[in-house]
Formats: sequence, C-alpha cells, structure tokens
Amino acid sequence: MSKACIFLFIMMVSCIDLYAQNHKPSDQTKEKDMVSSPEEEVKKLTDLQQKFYNLGNFELFKEYTDSILYIARANDLKEFEIDAVIRQGVYFNQVAKFDKALTSYLEAMDLAKTLPKSYQKETVILINMGNVYNTIKYTGKAKVAFNKALGYIDTYGGPDIYKMAIHMGLGVSSHANKEFEESLEHTKKAKEIGIKLKRTDIIIAALNNMADVYNQLNKPEKALECTEEALHLYEPGQSEERRALSLFTMGCTLINLKRYKDAIKPLDLALTMAISNKYPKIEKDAHKQLSRVYEELEDFQKANQHQKAYTLARETYLNTISDAKKLEVEKDLSKKEDLLKEQNVFIVFGLVILFLIVGILFFSIWKKKKIDQERKKIKEDYSILSGEHLGLKSKMQELAKKIQKQQEDETTKTQPQYKNSSLTDQDRDRYMNQILDYMEKEKPYLDFEINQTDLAAKLNISSHHFSEVLSFCFEQNFYNFINIYRVNEAKKIMKDPQYDRYKILAIGYEAGFKSKTSFNRVFKTHVGLTPSEYKKKQISLN
Repeated sequence: MSKACIFLFIMMVSCIDLYAQNHKPSDQTKEKDMVSSPEEEVKKLTDLQQKFYNLGNFELFKEYTDSILYIARANDLKEFEIDAVIRQGVYFNQVAKFDKALTSYLEAMDLAKTLPKSYQKETVILINMGNVYNTIKYTGKAKVAFNKALGYIDTYGGPDIYKMAIHMGLGVSSHANKEFEESLEHTKKAKEIGIKLKRTDIIIAALNNMADVYNQLNKPEKALECTEEALHLYEPGQSEERRALSLFTMGCTLINLKRYKDAIKPLDLALTMAISNKYPKIEKDAHKQLSRVYEELEDFQKANQHQKAYTLARETYLNTISDAKKLEVEKDLSKKEDLLKEQNVFIVFGLVILFLIVGILFFSIWKKKKIDQERKKIKEDYSILSGEHLGLKSKMQELAKKIQKQQEDETTKTQPQYKNSSLTDQDRDRYMNQILDYMEKEKPYLDFEINQTDLAAKLNISSHHFSEVLSFCFEQNFYNFINIYRVNEAKKIMKDPQYDRYKILAIGYEAGFKSKTSFNRVFKTHVGLTPSEYKKKQISLN
C-alpha cells in the first residue's frame, strides 16, 4: 500500500498546536517596535519550514527544524522543543532512516510526559510512531499505537485531521494483514474527512490507497478510476511525492490490466521524481514494476537493467528497516531488563543455582544426543542440496520416501506430538505434494517475512497439519524447510553468469534471507562453505 502518502500530513498535524499558539494576538505582539521574541522567531521559521516541506525539499525542512529546536532549548520552550523533535522524526522517516525516526518519536514522547495535559502531543506522536511501525512491518504495534491515539481523541477531543491520519494508518495496517475490506473502510473514512475539510491533498492520498486496495481485490477498473481522479485533483505547488505515488499506483494498475506499454510512462515519471527528490521506496518499487513490464514486452535488456537497479535500491531500503527493527527489539529488551531488576534478586539467584545443579547432571547426556541429531540433520540437508542433476522437488520426495521406509522399519518408534493426528497416510502424502508443488511454482521462500501460519493459510491447510507434514515427511521444522529452498535459490543465482557482479548481500536478499548474518550462517551450515567461498568456486569452474 502507498504508506508514504500518510506521512505527508503528519508534519502538518504536528504543527497545528504550534501554529495556533504563534497566531494568538497578545498585548506584547501588538507593539510594533518590540524586539522579536523567541516565540516570534519560531513562528517565522515554522512558516519557512512548512513551505519547504510542501515543496518536498526535506533537507531545507530539516535545517529549519534544527534551528527551531536550538531556539526552543536555549529558551526553555518545552512545547516548541517537542514539536521540533517530532518534526525531526518526520524528516528521518521521509529519507527512510526509520531507526532515527523512531528514536526521535520516543524522545518526543518522553518530553511530552513531563507536560500537564499532554494528550494532544502524545496523540500526534502515537500517529507518527504507528506509521513507522507500519513501514517496518510491525503492524501489530502500529494498530496498538493508532487505537491508543483514537482513544485519546474520544476522551479528550481532537481535530478531524488527527482522525484522518489514524484511519489512513489503520488502513495500511489492515492492508498489510490482507484485511482488504477493512482497509478500504478506513481509507474511505479518511477520504470523507478530506472532503469535509476541502483538502485535496488528503483526498488524493486516500484515492491512491483505495486504488492499491482495489488492485489487491482484483478490481483494476475501479483502481484506475481512483488514480485518474487523484491525478486530476493534483495542482502545482502540492507535494511532488504525492504525485509520484499517484503515477506509480496508476502504472501498477495498468500492469494489472495487462496494458504494459501504457504503464511505462507513469512508472518512468514516478521513478524520475523519486530519484530527483530522494523517495527511496518509490524508487525501489518503480524499478521492480518496470522490470516486470519490460519482461512482459520481451525487452530483456531493459528488464535486467531495472532488476539490478531494484536489487540495489532494495538492499539500501531494507537496511534502514532492519536498523529500525533492531532499535525496537533493543527497546523491548530494555523494558524486560527493567522488570527483572524489580524482582527479588536473592530468589532469582537461588533458582539459578538450583537449575544449574540439576542441569549439570543431564547436560553431558543431552549434549551428546543433540550433537548426534544435528550431525544427522546437517548430513541429510547437505544430501538434499547436492546432486545437481535432480530438482529440489525430486530430492525432497526422495527424502520423504527414505524417511518413510525408516519409520516402517522401526515400527516401535512413534511421533508423540502427532500420535492423535487425524491425517491418514493418503492425506499426508497429498499435503506433502501440495506443499512441494506450491514451493516450486510460487516460491514463497523469497519473502523474508513468510511464516508458517501465512503459508499454511495460502494452502488451505491447518498450521498444525502443515507442521506435522514437515516433521513426519522431511523431519524438518518450518524454518529449516524454508531455508533449504533459500540456499538452493542462492546457489542457482551464484551459478548464473548474469549475477556475477552481484554482492553477497544482494544475492542473499534475492534468495529470501533478511540479513547477511543469517545468509552466511545458514548457507555454511547446509553447504559447508560460506556464500563468498562458494561464489569464488563457481567463478573458477566457469
């Protein structure tokens, strides 16, 4: 979904209180000859700041934000300081530095809690944090933030622009969770607020998001109507990013309608604007869609050029998301550590000693058993990924037959976790082949966010039965099973001469790994060589 368009309103949302404060008449401001106060200086800078934000010049926007923050801190203007810190987060979000954006919002939240009646400030901060969580795919946390903000508005009141931003954010969260009808309802509410306020920028953003949802619901004709209406409403002086999103969404819609030649122009325009104005997500996605268009038109040279550009843009973009996720994990761990410190230290220490004594008695036995199991598993996984004359599907089927024969030979052995399973042997075989067919054709392992629940749902298999099939037929858990396919994909990429110039990290991302660390660790476990060593070996063979 076009998540970036939501942020085009957030800076304006965060400025509402400040703008109102700066335009209140007072006896002091009526005196023409009075020396400019810090508050008046902040007002002037805020007007310039707003101007450059609307023009999409985020670097100048950041310079004015820093100046406002300096004045606020020098004169102990706490509310202005909070607004400036929020807008620093807006800047970092716009330039895809999501970890820094999250840090700014957390700092602003801490500052806001020092003020009496800080609910309006906290509402703005929660909306911004929710949008960052959406971007880094923490949609559960995003919904919590948005609903908390909505609760503040219901209790203490707030302008319609806040409600609009919340509905847009909840629409994105629902879209990410594939709740498309719910996403559409939230987005329509945001559009209604835009019409009420006579704000074409809000209406355009809502139309972009509605088009995206209609594409997901396989209604491209309605999607095209939305994008055409959005571009018709666009006026000079409005956000270039919003227009780039409209053009990108139109290009995607034309692809869904199989009008590939017509899709090139809006996608090219969106890409040019994204590169010129540093909109990294639009740049990444536009390259991807143009690669798809040229592939359909059998212009494989251009398709390959855009695919390579997409890989590089994706690598940069995903790194920023990973940094933000790391920050959020560290924040959660810090909270847990604070809770632990509040516990009775002596009781915890005693329990630790007790567990250590008991653990030592069984450790050597368990360790030996674990090493034997890991050795057997690595040997089996290595055998799956060797034998280049066979496809991976065939190898997995052979492995299943081998395991089944072992189970028949050892009739006294059971699988206690599935002893009450309702699956017959025929059902299990059918599910196994269904899973292998889907893995071969749809390649879900290329999505680094894939999980067992989502994959099982796509196959119309319960998560429990899905897990049983993997364990019974392949003796694998979900992530080991997925990683076998990712390693196989990485090997194929490294054997292909057209990817010779790809960096190891780019190959890992292309194969579905979310980080270089996990790629190196999993690949070496399965293949016996690091990705770099394996790639050098293939180059020398070629």
